[in-house]
Amino acid sequence: MPDGCGGTLSCGTCGANQQCTSNVCVAVCTPTTCAAQGKTCGSISDGCGGTLSCGTCGANQQCTGNVCVAACTPTTCAAQGKTCGSISDGCGGTLSCGTCGANQQCTGNVCVAACTPTTCAAQGKTCGSISDGCGGTLSCGTCGANQQCTGNVCVAVCTPTTCAAQGKTCGSISDGCGGTLSCGTCLSKQYCSNNVCVTGCMPTTCSAEGKNCGAIPDGCGGTLECGICVGGQSCEGNVCGSGESLQSYDR
Repeated sequence: MPDGCGGTLSCGTCGANQQCTSNVCVAVCTPTTCAAQGKTCGSISDGCGGTLSCGTCGANQQCTGNVCVAACTPTTCAAQGKTCGSISDGCGGTLSCGTCGANQQCTGNVCVAACTPTTCAAQGKTCGSISDGCGGTLSCGTCGANQQCTGNVCVAVCTPTTCAAQGKTCGSISDGCGGTLSCGTCLSKQYCSNNVCVTGCMPTTCSAEGKNCGAIPDGCGGTLECGICVGGQSCEGNVCGSGESLQSYDR
């Protein structure tokens, strides 16, 4: 190389498997091949700054990614049953399937009868969000003070009652707002009557005893009237039975 004063410098020679590039010894570059890269068509880099031509494809083939593959036959809108909008042709391109006519809309690339959205008023809704029936959403507003949105309708705010407010001390009662209140259990020697703890003996019932006619003891010193039989039935053992069966028994 020039020594900068009109002379020349000899910088030496490169070793085996090296080459002198811009006066610098670098590793010798071995160009790749189309076969080594698995390429069968088009042009690719040889890895050493050059270009390889990997050939052309045969009939009914196309060069994709420098590889010969079977040629792609684009689909059609008709073959896909599409009548509007744009769809893929299956080969990397796009098909335009047209536009819809009056009173039609394009849904899923198919022309269908146009949808007329409903309204909050038509559905009787006054709050929250509802479907418009055409794939959209309607905002029906918000409720005022002392109101709550229930089923998308503004209703007066419900204040649940309490067991104490209802004078109840046992069992379960409604809270007046769709819920249930548990009012507790009774102490020993008490029973729950109409959701109120009562001290003393708990009378039985005709139903609990399986009786439906006549009078039976209530288990607490009183008497229960269990009704009368109808339709020609007689009361046997405080249970209504067939009159014919009773007559047969009497005979």
